[in-house]
Amino acid sequence: MALTRITSAVLGSNAVSAEKLANGSITGRTLANSAIELRHLASDANNVAQVNLVQANLTANNIQITANINAVQGNVNAQRANVNSVSGNVVAVEARRVANIAGAISTVLTSDLTASRALIAGSGGKIEVSTTTSAQLGHLTGVTGAIQTQINAIEARRAANNITTTFADDVIITGNLIINGDTTTANSVNMVVQDRLLMLANSATGAPAGDVGLLFNRGNQGNAAIFYDESAKTFKVSDTKDPATNTSISPVTAGNLDVGILTAATVKFNGADLNTAITDNVATLAGVDTALQARITANSSAFQAEDTALQARIAANTTVAASNDFITFTRLNANINVVSANIDAGVGLVKQVNVATSTGSSNVFHAKVPGTNQRPTHISNVNVFVDGVRQTPDSLTGSNNDFVYTPAAASITITDPSLPSGLTVVIDVLCPRPS
Repeated sequence: MALTRITSAVLGSNAVSAEKLANGSITGRTLANSAIELRHLASDANNVAQVNLVQANLTANNIQITANINAVQGNVNAQRANVNSVSGNVVAVEARRVANIAGAISTVLTSDLTASRALIAGSGGKIEVSTTTSAQLGHLTGVTGAIQTQINAIEARRAANNITTTFADDVIITGNLIINGDTTTANSVNMVVQDRLLMLANSATGAPAGDVGLLFNRGNQGNAAIFYDESAKTFKVSDTKDPATNTSISPVTAGNLDVGILTAATVKFNGADLNTAITDNVATLAGVDTALQARITANSSAFQAEDTALQARIAANTTVAASNDFITFTRLNANINVVSANIDAGVGLVKQVNVATSTGSSNVFHAKVPGTNQRPTHISNVNVFVDGVRQTPDSLTGSNNDFVYTPAAASITITDPSLPSGLTVVIDVLCPRPS
């Protein structure tokens, strides 16, 4: 067991011997100066030689300890020099750090940057995160030329396409199509429109100022139109020569309308209410018939009176020459003919309306009652209307501007040789009632 502690107590005999002390076991670290003196040793503990040996060891240890202390002091001085050098380096690093913080990178030293964003130099010259993302920057991949130059070229092509654009194939527009031009021309053969209602004159505002409707191209025959006449406040069907650029339509002639059933609150013919005209005509005809009957009755009475007188004269003048008898008979026959003419002109007349459509190849139409041989005896009993326009004769001789009536054939001949097809011809006649 090595000696670990030496106290001031007296050591026993052979307590400290060479075999009990390892080399270097007693050093200056464990023994203070003058810690072991002869007065501390028993007189019989060791001999003087042993004491001298211990003293020699102590001296050697002191020398080693002093050398070690000097070496340690040198190391301390070296470490102090290193510390001073490190302090200088720390000062330099701090100066560099302060300089770096004051530079462009100072804004990103203590916090993380926003992910997937581009870096820019801000207005203060510091590094900042841009609103541009890395995905947006990725769109520039493959760009080999100046982007502005390419944009300018695209704009030039766009401006050129805005003037006139021709598509060689189908064009499908999923969204709305708004056309702000003045004219839209559709040359398609078949046009399919899904809307149930079409709005014409959609941009009109305020008080109405023009006609609105549809024009139908008829080639060299002009146009046909179904439109609302703003000036007349009514719908019209007519032929017109107005182009589609006009805002008002001037009809050339009224168009024909062929319908199955016509329902209207009021129907007019030649500007007059048709129902009223028919009622008035019936009343007029009844009045004419009454007047004719009165005239016939008056003429018959006069005839009977003249016949009675004639018979009396014949009886009183039996000796009158045959020539006088013949003259009297002639006069009587003339009177009878006058009465017959009056009867033919008014007694038992029946009204007949014949309706036909012009074909363009013939201008002759029938005036007699269908299925009978009844026909007007005078042209005054014939009224002719072409598309609602009355054709008026100049006289009762059959010579007129608009038509000629031939009683023998019971025919009406329109004097216009170029009567177009598709016109409605109405022949209103008064014929003797069959006996």
